[in-house]
Amino acid sequence: MQTCSILDCDSPVLSRSLCNKHYIRWSRHGDPEYRRPRVIDSQCTIDGCARGQYARGWCTLHYDRWLNNGNPCEVQKRRGNDLAARFAEYITVTETNDCIEWTEMTDRDGYGLFSFGNRHRRAHRASYELHVGPIPDGLVVRHKCDNPPCVNPLHLEVGTGVDNTNDRFIRGRSARGESGGRAKLTEAQVLEIRSISDDLNYREIAMKFSISRSTVWQIVRRKTWRHI
Repeated sequence: MQTCSILDCDSPVLSRSLCNKHYIRWSRHGDPEYRRPRVIDSQCTIDGCARGQYARGWCTLHYDRWLNNGNPCEVQKRRGNDLAARFAEYITVTETNDCIEWTEMTDRDGYGLFSFGNRHRRAHRASYELHVGPIPDGLVVRHKCDNPPCVNPLHLEVGTGVDNTNDRFIRGRSARGESGGRAKLTEAQVLEIRSISDDLNYREIAMKFSISRSTVWQIVRRKTWRHI
């Protein structure tokens, strides 16, 4: 393991031959060995501020403003509390039958994430509420287009969780067979198991493919892998 290039530092390297701590110091101050001078009983240098100094001659308030805005006196404007205005900052919904895809942050399933009210929510749900109406309790918002990042209200409808599951089966989106993350067999092996089931018993087949006898029974009886 490569360690930090700073003398007496044994932490692993993050970037530029520096560990995380020294890399942050370099990126913020231009010096990986920078140490903030200790200031005792000194007042913030910003006119009218009676707080004690924290760094660069400023208190924590003005230092944070400088970090966030590049100016210790600039107050970051608060975003409005209007859902429609916040949504419009990211995307404009127009009358079209084409998908309108969310281009900002998405979750691991591909659904757009919309930040509002100090929390993330899925963008297609926000779009439905804005352009169609409230989402009834216990219902989910489904995509008619099967396109997770789409926020076009014409492509959205509400339904139950069962409806959503049925959509996956009907539209062929459910993971099955080899596409399932837990599959131990290939389709070719499943077909082979069925073809030799008349010549070998389930125990012999199970040993051959390193699976259980119950798995063999389910395959042969078409309780599983029914799509082939």
